Amino acid sequence: MDLNMVRRDIHIRPASHEHGQSELKAILRILTEAADLMAAKGETRWESDQLTLDHLSTLVSAQELYAVISDDRIVGTFKLQTEDSLFWPEAPRDQAIYLHKIAVEESMRGQGLTQEVIRWAKSYAAQRRIKYIRLDTDRARPSLCRLYASLGFSFHSFKKLDWIEVMKFQMET
Repeated sequence: MDLNMVRRDIHIRPASHEHGQSELKAILRILTEAADLMAAKGETRWESDQLTLDHLSTLVSAQELYAVISDDRIVGTFKLQTEDSLFWPEAPRDQAIYLHKIAVEESMRGQGLTQEVIRWAKSYAAQRRIKYIRLDTDRARPSLCRLYASLGFSFHSFKKLDWIEVMKFQMET
């Protein structure tokens, strides 16, 4: 199985500096669009310092930023980490991958892209003998919590920080 090909029309790959500023600008547009939607719903949105080309460039250099591509166009993105000391500080290393900032272009919402990202992440983790996929979300986002449960994630625990309380979820690979 080609790990990068999820379904026939969807391709997932690490974001790259090789593709120039246009790739980072497309990803930034998708993330900003998603953050604006969260704000319009009154939900906690991502910090604005994380929504800059410089920050995204840092994620590319760390090999943590991924592009979801359909018809040679970036239609989604996510961040993949091998550890998460902020929300999962107690977790042993090399046991899980952590997904953050899954975002889909407005025109592609409702077409199963998040499900494809999760399917890809499950294959990615299984090929590396990583036991869990983990993610978290603001406790005040019940629709997203239900989506994660519908995709096969189980509730793990709550984590309260000064500015947010998140629900943590995990899935075995």
